[in-house]
Amino acid sequence: VERYPRDVLRVLKLWAADPDEHIRRLACEAMRPRLPWGKRLDFLAQPPDPLLPVLWKLHRDRSAYVRRSVANCLNDLTKVDPEWVLSTLERWPCEVPETRWIVQRALRTLTRAGDRRAL
Repeated sequence: VERYPRDVLRVLKLWAADPDEHIRRLACEAMRPRLPWGKRLDFLAQPPDPLLPVLWKLHRDRSAYVRRSVANCLNDLTKVDPEWVLSTLERWPCEVPETRWIVQRALRTLTRAGDRRAL
């Protein structure tokens, strides 16, 4: 991922469209800058714009398993670039219950910290 980020992102976009929910989830998990059990990949979030096409596609996924991964990835990104996450999520359709759930879960760290915009 560090050596070939553009190539990795190209593959992740393909995986985001895979029929298998496990592959779609892997597309999102591979982008997480701060996996609890993995190496920090904060460079992915500086800026996180290249991640947006995959996150956008997967936030509407039919699988809660995949949507939870999207929320966790976004929560990781709040620790690197909270302004970007907040600006991005303001554009997502929160009238859809699944999206509203992702937004709430994605902002949990900022909400606990009392961030006014996240609240």
